Amino acid sequence: MKPLSLATAIVLSLSSACAFSQGNVYTQVNVAHAMAEIPNEPLLDTTGWGLEGVSGIFINEWLSLEANTSVNYYDLFDQGGFEINATTFSLGVAPKVHFPLASTVTLYAKAGPGVTMTHYSKEFDSGALFDYDSSWEHTFHLNVEAGVEFMVIPQLGLNLAYAKSFDSLMIEEANNSQYKFSQSFVKAGFTYYY
Repeated sequence: MKPLSLATAIVLSLSSACAFSQGNVYTQVNVAHAMAEIPNEPLLDTTGWGLEGVSGIFINEWLSLEANTSVNYYDLFDQGGFEINATTFSLGVAPKVHFPLASTVTLYAKAGPGVTMTHYSKEFDSGALFDYDSSWEHTFHLNVEAGVEFMVIPQLGLNLAYAKSFDSLMIEEANNSQYKFSQSFVKAGFTYYY
């Protein structure tokens, strides 16, 4: 079974186990400022951007279960016809604990496993010479996130969060050396409650 299918099956099976009422199921869309934690590389631009989609279901008023998918892009180096890029595709699941502060403000935290596939590419184009090398690598890792949500109307919330995926960016060099780096994210988006 594919990871996306597994995450969808988990959320759907949990939705049938929970008594349904309006607001039990939700969808979230986020944009992210992504930061690859690559040490001692002053020439690399380790910032990027990303998009994330989340589906969740409440078990009770304090706890929900989520499945998420995201894509993040890093233009690590681009100078003199030489480019290094990395794109990550991630899937994850996590229990999410909600801490209501007021009727319209909620803090939350979540942690769970994830899998990330990294497409890493190097390209050299001097006009007369062109060379391209790329690799696909995957890694299993831990995701953590903490954030705040502000309800605009009963079905719509705006959220802001900080997240980290430990050892989720996998890069393989030409000598077959593999390196894992963590990624950090500052995310903003909206949540719609059905």
